[in-house]
Amino acid sequence: MEIVYDKKVYHLSWPFYSILLLLDLVVAFAIIEGLISLMQSSQNIFAYKNIMPYFLFFLFFVLFIYLFWVIYQVRLELTNDGITFYTWGYRMYTPWHNVLGIEKIQNDTRIIMLRSFTGLRLRQNYIYGLKLEEGRRMGIAVFDIDWWIPMNTLRILDYIFPIIFSIGGHHWPRKALGKDIQRYAPWLFLAFE
Repeated sequence: MEIVYDKKVYHLSWPFYSILLLLDLVVAFAIIEGLISLMQSSQNIFAYKNIMPYFLFFLFFVLFIYLFWVIYQVRLELTNDGITFYTWGYRMYTPWHNVLGIEKIQNDTRIIMLRSFTGLRLRQNYIYGLKLEEGRRMGIAVFDIDWWIPMNTLRILDYIFPIIFSIGGHHWPRKALGKDIQRYAPWLFLAFE
């Protein structure tokens, strides 16, 4: 029997999402321009020059859709059993009983792009190497990382569940996201207020 979760999903905020989509277009266009220059410099890369515009349009479209899908996958999910963050390359989950409080973190390393952020302080650190579904089933915090992400770059997040401003806004504890988290973990806001 599958457990049904009460779920609330937060995606990137529209201004941030719009900027990433614009960058997506610029990257896709730059790659296509590079291919055009490469093809013009070598004479016999394609013998059928009249299909070249269609091929490049198709390539641009596929690249744009892929990057759009990657951007759209960034989300924060709140369920009755815990909180999950999905992004390109890794996923994080912690059950509500593992969350101690809300904490502002100052990041001194340049490895992660965030200088400071407000997140959820964890009672126990993440377990690396377990899949998200296994951690959720076992009720433990897990950090599910894809093979191409260097694990040492994410060690700063061992004891914190980051809530990035592009999803929750700068003062998320006082906004809709904070109110939704308070539904599941009201003890977090007793010390924060």
